Amino acid sequence: MSQLDLKQAVTHLVREAVRAYLNNATYAGPIPVEHPLESRGDYASAVAFSLAKQAGKDPASIAHDLAMQIGTIAPKVHLDACGFKGSADVMIATVESVGPFINLTLSKTFLAGLINHINQRAELFGTRPAQDPKTIVIEYSGVNIGKPFSIGHLRSTINGAVIADLLSAVGHKVIRLNYLGDWGTQFGKLIAGYKKWGTPEGLAGDPVGELVRVYVKFHQELAKDDALSEEGREWFRKLEQGDQEATNLWQLFVDASLAHAKKIYDLLGVTFDKLDEGEAQYRDKMSEVLDLLQQKGLLKKSQGATIVDLEAEGLPALLVKKTDEASLYATRELAAAIERYKRYKFDAMLYEVGAEQELHFRQVFTVLKKMGFEWADKLEHLKHGLYRMDGRKMRTRAGTTVDMLSILEEATARAQKVIAEKNPELANRAAVARQVGVGAVKYNDLSQNREHSIDFDFDRMLSFEGNSAPYLQYTQARIRSILRKAGDTIKPDKIAAPPDAALPAPEEQLLARRLVRYPEVVLEAANRRMPHLLATELYELAGRFNVFYGNVPVLKAPKNERLTRLALCAATAQVLRNGLGLLGIQAPQEM
Repeated sequence: MSQLDLKQAVTHLVREAVRAYLNNATYAGPIPVEHPLESRGDYASAVAFSLAKQAGKDPASIAHDLAMQIGTIAPKVHLDACGFKGSADVMIATVESVGPFINLTLSKTFLAGLINHINQRAELFGTRPAQDPKTIVIEYSGVNIGKPFSIGHLRSTINGAVIADLLSAVGHKVIRLNYLGDWGTQFGKLIAGYKKWGTPEGLAGDPVGELVRVYVKFHQELAKDDALSEEGREWFRKLEQGDQEATNLWQLFVDASLAHAKKIYDLLGVTFDKLDEGEAQYRDKMSEVLDLLQQKGLLKKSQGATIVDLEAEGLPALLVKKTDEASLYATRELAAAIERYKRYKFDAMLYEVGAEQELHFRQVFTVLKKMGFEWADKLEHLKHGLYRMDGRKMRTRAGTTVDMLSILEEATARAQKVIAEKNPELANRAAVARQVGVGAVKYNDLSQNREHSIDFDFDRMLSFEGNSAPYLQYTQARIRSILRKAGDTIKPDKIAAPPDAALPAPEEQLLARRLVRYPEVVLEAANRRMPHLLATELYELAGRFNVFYGNVPVLKAPKNERLTRLALCAATAQVLRNGLGLLGIQAPQEM
């Protein structure tokens, strides 16, 4: 095993103790292992509750007996059982029962070995091969053609990208898709509007701005002239029928919008395996979907439209074809899911899309099940809440959504101003400001539960104090500065705590014990699809380091302690750097 997994090792240890306690009798129950309060050790298990009925004893008595069993087994569990060889350091120092709980504390020499392990693994620390690797497709971002990349798409974009990276880090094969909103009746309106009020010069100079202007103008004029509505429908009919002029204009709009979106993706550091998969790619598959729905007896007529009745499932009917025979988003969604399964044979397909689409996905997933596709159970909607400013959904005074490019530019400008005040001599100030500004915007989102609506506050997200990206980036840069001051011969990947290192100071023990959790949190964040779990852990780690550095001498410590503490600093910087990297946030060497 190349990956340190202490929780797995402790779980195995407790399971062995349970087996011995039951005289090798079968026990199929859970082995819960969690982190208790720091004052009570590193790991705790409440397995005694599960054993109580089978053993016929009270949990406290069972916990006491199990602690004794673990005490006889623990000395046999060494570092090499947890992912690295060449050490005989005993992993568990003490085991005790506290009521029905069993508390285990890692040994100080083991923690010193852990520090060396982190520095040896470097950027690979926290990654692991999956015990049961899966193929996982994840759809995120989903920007709309003909519209700016708004802040409304930021949550899907960065949460989806980070979840993809987390799943990849724990050994799964991940396929990243950007499902564009590039088809629908709005394109008939856009074409009609462009034919009347658009200009090639406007499209060349500010393509997305020109398309927005034309679309807004169309709706303004529509309020005066109902005939425009039919013009829009007619152009969309032409587009669906393959009319060359309509198709050429549509492609022009797609190319212009994608070029705009790519600028944002480059700034955010977000990538896809397929950038331009969109609804349009599935328009030729919709007739097959409708035929299959017909064969399954699932289609009904309702006021001239075609629906799938979901009343028995407690859901509104899913509209799959309009009265004018125009295709619908839901029909294309069904086609896309079917084709993706044929293409990827995925074990899971994740849709990182706003919570307002929850009903839509429940309907689509239900219809796929009714169509007989067993893999429909592998579909997950990863919902996110809204952005708010002053408690309201973020919009400009004109009523349009806030453009993401202007947000990132504003964040960078503010970061540059702060850095100029704190470190006016910094050589690469502009580049660092970009890393800090973009990182601040991303972390403000990723540090909060994606299912909740969140507030947008430049001052808070760019603060160098509290739970923010600049705080984490500065802590990491501060550690790099300490290592540079230690001398040119000190390199993070070469530092090693001496064999007899024992971490005498409580602050260094607590910091090392915090580092233990990182691989576990990466795995949990991936499995639960919750980036904020990793962000919270990095914040706790940075706080623990700053307490350590404020109370324990490093550069002025005696020789052996100095080397051990430098190794501890290097390991902390590495974990912060690795964790920020998984969150898609850069970690400057200097700030």
